[in-house]
Amino acid sequence: MSERKTQRKSWDLQSMKAAVDAVRSRHLSPSAASKENNIPGTILRRHLQFETIKKGMGRKQDIPPEIEASLVDHISLMESEGFGLKISEVETVAYKLALKEGLKVRFSHEKGKAGKTWFYAFKKRHPNILVRKPEALTLARSRGINKADVTKFFEMFENLLNKNNFFGDPARIHNVDETRLQLNNRPEKILSIKGKRNVVSVTVKERDCDCTYKF
Repeated sequence: MSERKTQRKSWDLQSMKAAVDAVRSRHLSPSAASKENNIPGTILRRHLQFETIKKGMGRKQDIPPEIEASLVDHISLMESEGFGLKISEVETVAYKLALKEGLKVRFSHEKGKAGKTWFYAFKKRHPNILVRKPEALTLARSRGINKADVTKFFEMFENLLNKNNFFGDPARIHNVDETRLQLNNRPEKILSIKGKRNVVSVTVKERDCDCTYKF
C-alpha cells in the first residue's frame, strides 16, 4: 500500500472539536491544543473562525447533481438505442452542457472537453455507470430481432431442407475448414448502465461481414 503523501484532512472530526473547545474555553492555547490533538496549527486556527466544524476533501462539483442526472439519462438513452457514448464523447457532452447552463467550470476550453479528472469523479458519483465493450450490431438487426422474424426464418430454413431432400440424404451436407478476414472494425468501449446483460453498438456492416476462404 502506498504511503500517504499529504496531511490534508489527516485529523479526525472529534479531535478537531476537542481542540476548538479547549481553545474557546481558554483551557489551552491554539498551539498547545494543536499539539495535544495532533492537528496542524494553521488548520486549527482556520476552523476557530467557523461556527460549525465540517470535514470535507476534494474540489467542489463542477456540474450540479440535478444537471448531472440529465447527463446520466442521456448516456442511458444513447446506449439503449445502440449508439453508446465513449468516454471522450461524454467529456465533450459535459463541456457543452456546462456552457449551455452558463456554469463556471474548470474544463479545458481549448480542448472543448471536461477532462479525465472530472470523468472519474463523475463515474465515482454514479457507480451504476460502467465502461463496457459492446457487441457490434447493424441497425437492421438491432431493430429487427423479434420472435416472429426468428420463427419465420426457421420455417423457411426447414422448407429449404425438405425441398432439397437434405433430411433424406444427409451425406450431402459437408463439413469444410474455413478462415475469414473481418471487414468491419470492432466497436470501442462505451458507457452503459449497470445491470444490462447485453450491450450492443450499431455498425455500418454486419458483425460477421467478412471474406471467407474455404479449403
